[in-house]
Amino acid sequence: MNDTRYDAIVVGGGIAGLTAARDLSAAGKSVLVLEARDRLGGRTWYRPFADTGQDVEMGGTWFVERWQPHVAAEIARYGLPVTQSPPGASFRSSVGGQLLTGAAPVPFEDAFDFERGLFEIIAAARRIEFGKALDTQPLADLDVSFTDFLEPLRLPPATREYLSAWAGFFFGCHPSEVSALHVLAWVAGFDCSAWAWYAAITDKFGKGTRSLVEALASGAGVDWRLSTPVSRISQDDYGVTVTTRSNEDLSAAAAVVAVPLNTWRDLTFVPELSPRKREAAQEGHTGHSAKVFALVENAPDGLVGVGWGGGLNWVSTEFTLPEGSLVVGFGTGPELLDVTSSDDIRRAIDHFVPGARVLATDAHDWNADEFARGTWMAYRPGQLMRYHSAFQEAEGRLAFAGSDLALGWAGWIDGAIETGARAASQVADLLAPNV
Repeated sequence: MNDTRYDAIVVGGGIAGLTAARDLSAAGKSVLVLEARDRLGGRTWYRPFADTGQDVEMGGTWFVERWQPHVAAEIARYGLPVTQSPPGASFRSSVGGQLLTGAAPVPFEDAFDFERGLFEIIAAARRIEFGKALDTQPLADLDVSFTDFLEPLRLPPATREYLSAWAGFFFGCHPSEVSALHVLAWVAGFDCSAWAWYAAITDKFGKGTRSLVEALASGAGVDWRLSTPVSRISQDDYGVTVTTRSNEDLSAAAAVVAVPLNTWRDLTFVPELSPRKREAAQEGHTGHSAKVFALVENAPDGLVGVGWGGGLNWVSTEFTLPEGSLVVGFGTGPELLDVTSSDDIRRAIDHFVPGARVLATDAHDWNADEFARGTWMAYRPGQLMRYHSAFQEAEGRLAFAGSDLALGWAGWIDGAIETGARAASQVADLLAPNV
């Protein structure tokens, strides 16, 4: 048994865990952060593309300062530079069995139905009070799959496919797997703007997400341990014991669990978590996107492609290099595209840019990554009305953080910061002396 006792142990060194550690340290608490990987940052990872000197975001990337106050506050706090992805100039839509070019995402004859579909999405989103637990609002009829939400609208196939592809890209899964309520909550977060949902997500860190990770870590004043996966978290009336996979016991007065929801099932909690958290951990969320990068020769400037049929739901130009365009792509999962297969990626790019030559590819398989077991948060149908409030609640001497659990921007960097700050506040209250 290690005799060193901290005020708090933070399990997980992603942005949520780093935020919690920094805030607890600022409150005068001694903190130890345990991170399973050999780096900080969790599901953000800024590293060079293939064998080039161009860094790319293998994980989380974008944010929107206007609508995401937590990330905006950190940018202002640390003076972090912000840039934007290149504007779209060459648009492609793969819908209805055809590849459309031009700004219109659906066939001209679908224009009125496309407008009607967006109107129905916005109307439903207006029912949502964004940032408040969704299971405390009368929204159960929306906690169905996005496919089921669209079905009664009787949209033409091309319009239905386009809206489904957009949801697939945003949530990293097939629209039949994700709750319409989660989709609509994001629309509500953008002030119910269809244009913002479509075009406003361009902000990214000028020096990569690494700049935020380093800023949080440098300001934390805590102890760190990398390459230290945890196997067990025990608590009693007097404190918490965190056991590593190497069977080392570390003790603290409290702990913050800041690892992805899909990895909770790999941890042993003593006593067990509450029934709702336990059930959510067993079910897991359904975000399993395939994110890839490809260096492409002969791609049009400002490529933006959305649709189905090639394994990717979204492709866009991120950088222009001397060798060609560095394109990022997202698919709805490994069943349609193997991110480790250059041939799969080439075929997917060719679907949107016929005849283009793919020179190099790169990706990280987050679904096979044991410390992620998936990509960003995508609530399954029915989960929000069962679990949303439960994720916000501390249990004994444990608080919980992570973008998956956010009240607002679940699945975004903003959500990670939101939950890290809340967990730190809950632990600080727990450790406050009784008066």
